Amino acid sequence: MTFEEEVQHLHQYLNSKIEHRDDFGFTLIRLCVLMNEQYITNFNKKLELFYGSVLLEIIVHLSDLLQKLKRIDPTKAILFTDDITPYYGIGKANKYENITDLITFFRNAGCHIGSSKRYAQDGKAHAWSVQVGNNPILEYPTVGKYSDDAIVIMGNHRLYIKRHIVRSFKEMLSAYRSLPDFFIYKTIIDVLPNL
Repeated sequence: MTFEEEVQHLHQYLNSKIEHRDDFGFTLIRLCVLMNEQYITNFNKKLELFYGSVLLEIIVHLSDLLQKLKRIDPTKAILFTDDITPYYGIGKANKYENITDLITFFRNAGCHIGSSKRYAQDGKAHAWSVQVGNNPILEYPTVGKYSDDAIVIMGNHRLYIKRHIVRSFKEMLSAYRSLPDFFIYKTIIDVLPNL
């Protein structure tokens, strides 16, 4: 049995055991498999056709799991603020102060093509531009602060791949592992070598 078949089999088994069959199991497994591939942290792939699609799928799943964690146990919510400048737009969904809200902000902007979140102050659309390192280039003078990381640019908003996405994923996974009902997913996650 291939690794993918094993994961699919375990996912089917777990879904048959879960009383309230929401998409939590699928979301968690899919996110873990995507993160295990380390595709988004291989910045040489950023020009490949599906890099943006994989990045968006990771952000969608991560946002969902971060928000669920915040509802399940607010004391375990992932709320770090490193390299995040708080933003207060108009409306409840148009602000962020911490990583959970920033990931959700990017999720909403990524999934809603006409979103005003995609526009910079100069009125130009800047959606899903990924800039590696801290050296500006002519087309995109906006860069991150770190030579070993990349930022995703969405309008005037910035999301680091390693310092935000990867870190929040690891902290979220650790928080879920500490929950008493999480043991049913542990078997699947523990077989992924890069987590």
